[in-house]
Amino acid sequence: MDPEMFVNTREYGAYTEELVAAINLSYEAGEVAMTFCRDRINNAGLEVEIKKDLTPVTIVDKNVNDLVVAKLAQKFPKHRVVGEESIINIEEDLGKGGVFFVDPIDGTKDFVANNGQWCVMIGLSVESISVMGVVYIPHIDELYFAVRGQGAFVIKNGRNKSQPDILPVRANENPDTSKIKYLASVSNFDQKCRDTMRILEIPDENLINVGSMGIKCCYIASGKADLYVNAKGLSSYWDAVAPQVIMDEAGAVLFEADKKEVRYTGTDTRISQLIVATTRPLMDQVHKAVAKVYFDQ
Repeated sequence: MDPEMFVNTREYGAYTEELVAAINLSYEAGEVAMTFCRDRINNAGLEVEIKKDLTPVTIVDKNVNDLVVAKLAQKFPKHRVVGEESIINIEEDLGKGGVFFVDPIDGTKDFVANNGQWCVMIGLSVESISVMGVVYIPHIDELYFAVRGQGAFVIKNGRNKSQPDILPVRANENPDTSKIKYLASVSNFDQKCRDTMRILEIPDENLINVGSMGIKCCYIASGKADLYVNAKGLSSYWDAVAPQVIMDEAGAVLFEADKKEVRYTGTDTRISQLIVATTRPLMDQVHKAVAKVYFDQ
């Protein structure tokens, strides 16, 4: 698919050029990563290293990271580019100017497990605010994207169609907490997650196990689910910039423990506190439950 074809039929605001590049690169990066998923027997690229932050990384993460970062830096010299696998010491406040954040494979554990629950994410923040985001899920060939003020959309089967369907996405608007579909990774579902579900009266059958944070956020943006709580303090800016603008444009929200929406400032890319993804009609009720469970408030 040529992103130019659909963007030429509609302008997506001031960041149309960045959007086109991000979509192109997401498809390209996804195809590179998928070649390793198709051959799991003799592929040395699947050897796993453990980084200093105790998260896994493969040579595929590094190759995809380098591909995307290099092409973005060449095409947009006025923007800084921060990639998860190429990050260096940051000296200038990330809240100044435009910064691309690249997560080459969000959900490396899932990529290694070959369960399809991983994605490629490219986001752009300007003056600390997420303004453009692309989240591509190669396994099902769904690409979610948004530009601030222009709506949120999904491209389905873009690899296989010259003119694929581009559909708007919208989060659920039901404020009934008992209808919430709760998202959690199998490895991160603990007693506090159960307590949150109990307070909000979410039935057990409404628990959905999904890996990647990007996929979870896109599920909420598209109405497939309603709530995700990330309480481990291990997230970083590249985990949030792309999905946040998609959620915002779809009627959802990504906020921190103090109920403020996530912003991208300073020289530390870590999001050290709890963050929550949910729909706007549920925000107040969810925040009260989360504060009670995690902060005894």
